[in-house]
Amino acid sequence: MKSRLLAGSAAALLAVVGVILVFSYAQGADQRAVQNLAPVDVLVVKAAIPAGTSVDAMKDSLVTEQLPQSAVPQSALHTLADSTGKVAAVGLVLVRRWWPNVWWPRMHSKLRGTSRCR
Repeated sequence: MKSRLLAGSAAALLAVVGVILVFSYAQGADQRAVQNLAPVDVLVVKAAIPAGTSVDAMKDSLVTEQLPQSAVPQSALHTLADSTGKVAAVGLVLVRRWWPNVWWPRMHSKLRGTSRCR
């Protein structure tokens, strides 16, 4: 009876230690995954922007986020400094995509009333 109690206690202790080790490993997985990727600041849509909106008016609907350079298209905007006086040619809406371990907003264009991802 005493050996069963000792074996049960040892199993419970090992289970707790295992859970703690797996949890601590998973916490650092995100940092390890993007550690060698070159982060780039990119403007992403956080709220819908209708077509014809001026750059000054859309500033509140955009946020800057860091993404790996390999995931950023060449046409992505990094800043609005070069876009003064311009307007959005198409409506921009928030599209969520699963990308490592978080939902990232992506720019999405509405063409002729139908949504098409780029």
